[in-house]
Amino acid sequence: MTDIVIVGAGGCAREVYEMVFDTFPQEEYRVKGFLSDQPGDLDPFPELKEKAPIVGTIQGYEPAAGDRFLLGLGNPEDRRAVARKMKERGAKFLSLVHPKAQVFPTAKLGQGIILYPFSLVSSYVELGDFCMLNAYAGVGHDGKVGDYTVLAPYATVLGFAQTGECCFLSTHSMLAPKKKLGKEGIVAANSSALRDAPEAAFVCGVPGKNM
Repeated sequence: MTDIVIVGAGGCAREVYEMVFDTFPQEEYRVKGFLSDQPGDLDPFPELKEKAPIVGTIQGYEPAAGDRFLLGLGNPEDRRAVARKMKERGAKFLSLVHPKAQVFPTAKLGQGIILYPFSLVSSYVELGDFCMLNAYAGVGHDGKVGDYTVLAPYATVLGFAQTGECCFLSTHSMLAPKKKLGKEGIVAANSSALRDAPEAAFVCGVPGKNM
């Protein structure tokens, strides 16, 4: 039996918890619990806390041999920092690809990714390590998404577009075909990045302006 440990205990982590039961065979996997540096994170959810308690802190938990981890953190920079620290301690990460996500056979997926229901990873897409695509987010054909990047619900990276590492595309945002969003770039909600954006850019509006 493999023990799944969810890193984080906030809203994103609780969503990951519920997706586990749709994704992994229960005769092979069980949820051991959550990691959180805030011990009261699950206090408002007593039923959940009883089933899957907080079993340690993110900073201090030492992975056991049978542990496999899922990142339940929605902030790209947090995903990067935590994944790196936990890998240094020997943590081994799973990917969660919900059965209602659509992944084309030619797509290449990195390690530790999270794909929500109704997300789309199209033909010849490349997803880097620890990416997260939320519900109805999509990457069009030949798109490339950098490590730790998060696409919020309905965010879209269109054909041949590329993001750098640790980017965030907010709800209903769009990166236009063949355009590039630099490392740690952000596209605001309901905004369209219609031209290349540099590293650490904040793109806002339609057409988006690089702030």
